This record gives sequence, C-alpha cells and structure tokens, in this order.
Amino acid sequence: MEFFYLLRALWRQRWIILICTVVALVTATLFTKEAKKQYKSTAQLATGFTIPDLPNQGVNLPQAELKFNNAIENITSSKVLSLVSYHLMLHDLQSPDEAFTRLPAKSLIPFQKIDKQQAILLFSSYLDSMKVLNASDPQERILLRYSAAYAYNVEAILQDLQVARYQKTDYINITCTSHNPNLSAFVVNTICDEFKRSFGANKQQSNGRSVTTLDSLVKQKKIILDQKQAAKEQFQTNQGVSLDVNAESSNKLNQISTYESQLIDEKSKLEDLTYRVTQLNALIKAAETKESGSSNSGNAVIATNKEYLRLRKQYNDLNNVFISKGSNDPVMKARLDSISALMSSINLTEDSLSGAPQEKLYTVSTDQLKQQKLDAEAQLQAANLKISSIEAMLTQLRSGLSGMAAKAAVMQQLDKDIQIASADYTTAKDQLNVAMLNLNSSPSGNFKQTILGEPALAPEPSKRIIIIALAGVSAFILSSLIVILLAFFDQSIKSTREFQRLTNLRLLGTVNRVHFRKNDVFNKISLFENNKKNKVNIFREQLRKLRYEIEASNSHIFLFASTQSRQGKTTIIETLAYSLSLLDRKVLIIDTNFSNNDLTMAFEADTGFQKFHLNGNDFNKDYLKTHISKTSVNGVDIIGTEKGNYKPTEILHQDHLLNYLSYLKEDYDYIFLEGPPLNEFTDARELASYTDKIIGVFAADASLSAVDKESMLFFKEMNEKFLGAVLNKLDRINLET
Repeated sequence: MEFFYLLRALWRQRWIILICTVVALVTATLFTKEAKKQYKSTAQLATGFTIPDLPNQGVNLPQAELKFNNAIENITSSKVLSLVSYHLMLHDLQSPDEAFTRLPAKSLIPFQKIDKQQAILLFSSYLDSMKVLNASDPQERILLRYSAAYAYNVEAILQDLQVARYQKTDYINITCTSHNPNLSAFVVNTICDEFKRSFGANKQQSNGRSVTTLDSLVKQKKIILDQKQAAKEQFQTNQGVSLDVNAESSNKLNQISTYESQLIDEKSKLEDLTYRVTQLNALIKAAETKESGSSNSGNAVIATNKEYLRLRKQYNDLNNVFISKGSNDPVMKARLDSISALMSSINLTEDSLSGAPQEKLYTVSTDQLKQQKLDAEAQLQAANLKISSIEAMLTQLRSGLSGMAAKAAVMQQLDKDIQIASADYTTAKDQLNVAMLNLNSSPSGNFKQTILGEPALAPEPSKRIIIIALAGVSAFILSSLIVILLAFFDQSIKSTREFQRLTNLRLLGTVNRVHFRKNDVFNKISLFENNKKNKVNIFREQLRKLRYEIEASNSHIFLFASTQSRQGKTTIIETLAYSLSLLDRKVLIIDTNFSNNDLTMAFEADTGFQKFHLNGNDFNKDYLKTHISKTSVNGVDIIGTEKGNYKPTEILHQDHLLNYLSYLKEDYDYIFLEGPPLNEFTDARELASYTDKIIGVFAADASLSAVDKESMLFFKEMNEKFLGAVLNKLDRINLET
C-alpha cells in the first residue's frame, strides 16, 4: 500500500472527515454550554504514620503505605460518607434559608408526606449513634431516597470526592468539587471530623480488647517462664547437679587425666618388677647349682660381668630411641628406669680372671638374692593392687562423666527454653505497654486536621475550550483513521499501477467513472465543453485515446470480454461506438452476452441474433439487414439477442450469423461483440475465433480473486490477438497512477 495512495484516499474523503470534525465540535460546544460552575475545597489530615511507635525504632515504609491505604478506604467508606450525608440533610432541613441545595418544587412532590421534624430526629439519632440507614426498612428507605434527591447520598458524595496521600508525605488531602463553594468546604471538614470520630470509636473499642487480650497474654507468658525455671531447679535438685555443670565436667576430666598418668607409671613399674623377679629367680637357680658342685660351702657365687654388659648395651640403645622421640614417652621412660635399677643391684668386683682380662667378677650370696626376690615380689604385689585401685577409680570417673554429659545436655535445653520463654514474656510486656499508651492517648489517634477546608472565592477554570478542541481533534483523527483503514484493507484494483502489478497485462487505456442519464450518453460524448475539470470531458478524452488504439490496430472485429460481471463492457461499447461515429465511422454492435443482454435492452433492439437462419439458401445481405436494428445515432447499428442460459454453440444454427462477419465488414468499419464473464461462462472463448482482436475490460473498484487470475490466462493465451485491457470506473484522483 503506497503512502501517496493513502493521502489521496484522505483527500478524496476530505468532506466526510470535515463533516465529522464539525459535528464533533458543535456537539461538544452544545454539551459544555450548560456546564455548571464548579468550586473546589481541600482539607488535609496529618496521619502520624511516619512517626515510629517506640523510641529508637525505624519507620517500616511498606507498613506505613498499607496504613495510608487503609485510612483512605476508611475515609471513603459508606459509614463515614453516610454520617456526612446526615449532616448535609440536617443542615438543609434545619436552615432552609442557608441550604446548600435548593430543589425545584416538582422534585419535592414525592416527599410531601415526609414529616420534616421526624426526619430531623431520625437523622440526628443515627448521627449520634453512628449507625447507617437500612434500605430494607420502609421508613429508612424513604429517608435514603430523600437524601438522594438532594444528591447527598453516598454515591453522589463519592463522585465529587478525591482522597489521596499527598506525594510521599505524612498527609492525606481530601478534596471536594461541587456547585456550591460552602458545600465543598462543609463536606471536606465534616469528613475529617466524622472520620476521626469513627476512627476514635473503633480505636477505643479495639484498644480495650487489645489491652485485655495482651494482659492475659502477659500473665500466660509469665506462668510459662516460671514453669521453665522451676523445672530447671527441680532437675538440679534431683540429679545433684551444681549450677556450673561445665566446671564440674572439667574437674572430672582433669582427675581422669591424672589417674591415667598414674596408671601408665604403675604399669611400667609392674613390668620392671616382673622382669626383675624373673631375673632373680634365674640367678638364684644358677647360684644353687654352682654351690652343689663346689667344696666351699661359703655360699659364694661367682659370675661374669657379661650380664651387666648386656644390660648396659640394652639401656644405651633404648635411651637413644627415647631421646630421638622427644623424651616424652612415659612407657619408654619407665623401661629405662627398670633397667637402671637392675644394673645397680649387681655388685661388680674389681678382680679379673687371668685368662680373660675383659671380664670382671662379682660375688652375691644366695641369701641376698632371695631377700631381693622377696622385696621385688612384695613391690610387685603392691603395684598390682595400686593398678586395680586406679582402674576402678577411672571406671567410676568415666561413668560419672557420661552421666554428666547427659545432664549437661538437659541443662542446656532447659536454659534454652527459659531464654525463649523470657523473650516471649518481654515482648508481651512491651506490647501491653504500647497498648496502654494508645488507650490513654487521644481517641482520634495521631490524626490531626492541619488544613481547614475554606469556601472557594472563584470557580474552577473552565475546560470548555479544551474539551471542544479534544472533541474536534478526536473526531478528525478517528475519521481519518477509519478512512485509512478502509483504504488499507481495500483489495480492489484502484489504480493503473496496481492493475499492472496484479495482472501484468497490456493496458490499452483508462476510463474514469461517469454516471450518464438514460438516452443522454451520445449528447455527453458529442458536445464540447470548456470546463476541463468536468468528469464528462475527462471521460471523452480517455475515450478518444481508446478510440485511437482501436483505429491504430488495423482490425475490424473486436470482442469485449471481462472476468467478472458489471465491469462496464456495455458502457464502453456504447460510448466507443458513439465516439467512432463522430469520425464518420460505421459501427455494428452484436450483443452476444446471452446471460445479460444489456446492450439489447439499452437500444431496444430486435433479437435478430438467434433468428438469423438461411435455411439452406445462399447468403443475402438484404436478409441480413432485416435483423439489424438502427439506433438513434447515425452510423451505429445493433443486432440484439435474447437472454438465456445457453452457449453459442448450443443455439446457433450451422449457418449462424458469425460465419458471415466478413460480409459485414464491407458495410461497417468496426464490429463490436460483447461476451459474458469468463469466470462463469465459456462463451467468450467460443466467440474468440470469430474476432480479430480481444479487449479485456476491468473495473477499478473490483477485487481480483484466484478465479480471476485463472481467467486472465485466456487473454495471455491469445497472444497477439489480445489487443489490451481497459481499466474502467477509475476514480479521477487515481487517473495519474
């Protein structure tokens, strides 16, 4: 869709767009002419929502926003506005001379039976008790209708009311716009008073319930805290647990560590004593064996110092290992001490054997060895007893320590329960304190009216000019948009450029849209006018171009065909014949459109096309002339046809008229045939063989479908026989495109 085409479509429909715009302007002017003057009054409430409830406490912005929304909903609630409505009714009923609204007498006719004093009492009663009239009660329903007649009902007040938070401040603005400045001021001030009164009553009732509930909650939390503390004390008493379980556990761990060290020392000592007893038994046995074979009964035992050297070497090796490990292994230390004690029990002599200078001799009596054995066994028994005692003590300490761990876990859980109960108790006390403060505070809470509504001195600026301008602009844009949309979705051919793009056929000429009156076509074609903008003159010029193309083709018999019906073939043939007659050309029109014989009807011609039949005789021009009808225009004749649903090959005789068209060319310069639509009939295809050239006729206001494109293949298949197409019914504005 071309941009310039849309502009042309707008220009073509400019009068419709202009009329729509003017109508909108006139309507808006009349509508705003009777608009009443409006007076605005504004009151302001400080909420205190941005002030924290407790010292050193920040402001919760989402919660504050929620409070603002709740306050606005309460201000515009039916309860508050109903109380304002009662105030307005009482004002006008009690002070009729200062009434805000004066109703005409005919509006008060339905309420003539209402007792004004009784109505005043009822409104006052409901106002004092802060109750709302019930529409289900007949008497109260009448009062509601009475207030609606004054436009003092809830819906009317809410329609003129605006309540909103002022930007991001702590204030709420209440604005009322009405026909009376005093009414607007009265409404906003009364809303503030009634909202604070309603809020205060609700708050007192809510705070009373809150204090009672919180006091009960504090007592309950205190009982739970006392129970937790008593449970801990009872557990300590039953289990014999001190206050510091961790210290007691640490003490037991230190005792276990000490006893374990002692146990290691005693076990090392036990090992050394065991080894010492074993060695003493071996020495005693060796001494007794020696004495039995000796003559000296002095019970002397001589031994080499090989044993001493072996013990010495063992001590040195073990000592090196002990030092390499850091000298902190208690078992290895005990082993070294045992070897050292064993070495010290051996008395070395300074005598040496003559044959073995490397060996030294020492002598120990058998009695001494036995005495040493007894001492060692006594120490061994004492060590066993001490080890048993230490192990028993360790067993007792370890069992006590495991029990202590379980008690410590229980104590930890009890302390945690006490901590939670104490936190709950503290929170409940804080909430109770806040509720007590709210109960003792002002009944209206933190709401304060910071701006008093005042009657406006001048009405609000009139928006009449803006409304009228918006109405005109809106109508202009809307009508233009509708025209653009219609043009955009219009799938018709519209212009020569679109025709070439859609059909790709040779364009023989264009003809603009003209509406002729009956029997006036020839006069419009033949008369010359000086007005170049006249549609008929343009049509005549377009027809002359088409006439030139026909004469330049050097052909005589032409078939006019179209893909659809009502494309303008009849008008093209008729006007073209008239145009040729102006050049003294003789034209014969043969109506071969059996489905729609408009040419026959237009000229009121005789239906001689089907009647022509030689009956075996030779062709005779005089017989042919009997089937030709003269028209009112000299040089233009016609052969008419009967209308019917049949094909040329079905009704025409073997010697039908079309076979003798060559004879007619002797008397006529041009012969025009009209065929039915190609989409519906095959007549044009049958008639094509009798003609010299074929001319296609298309209407610019028609849309091409898939069937049309198939029918257009007929024109393309005719090749040179197809002279071209005529684009008919073209709007004047699209003639150049």
